[in-house]
Amino acid sequence: MGVAWRAAAALAAALGGWLAAGAVRAAVGDAARGERVFQRCYSCHSAAPNETAQLQGPSLYGIVGRPAAAVDGFDYSDAMKAKAGAGLVWTPDALDRFIADPDAFVPGTSMVILPPLRDERDRADLIAYLARPAVR
Repeated sequence: MGVAWRAAAALAAALGGWLAAGAVRAAVGDAARGERVFQRCYSCHSAAPNETAQLQGPSLYGIVGRPAAAVDGFDYSDAMKAKAGAGLVWTPDALDRFIADPDAFVPGTSMVILPPLRDERDRADLIAYLARPAVR
């Protein structure tokens, strides 16, 4: 039993390291490439610090680490307000899940991405762009 337990523990450690490495790779993106990916977003959103235009979506300036539904003056959907009330913070993982499928992550959200941003690398690059100090 001791040998089997050690083998299982070694396998779990190896798989855990492999899975963690995959999560880190998924979260690391290319901000320069992400700026190009953001072109899909800019008709509804801004990432500029002093944007004053009334856009269809809230400002994404400083979104990484920000609580959901936190831009003053923006009329969020009831679904997004409920997620915010439940404590949603826009971590890179939360952003990745939301951008991949907004309605699955926040059922009832008014956010629509057409076509959906299914490419993992594009999402990682976009999040890296939004997380840059120059964009925050």
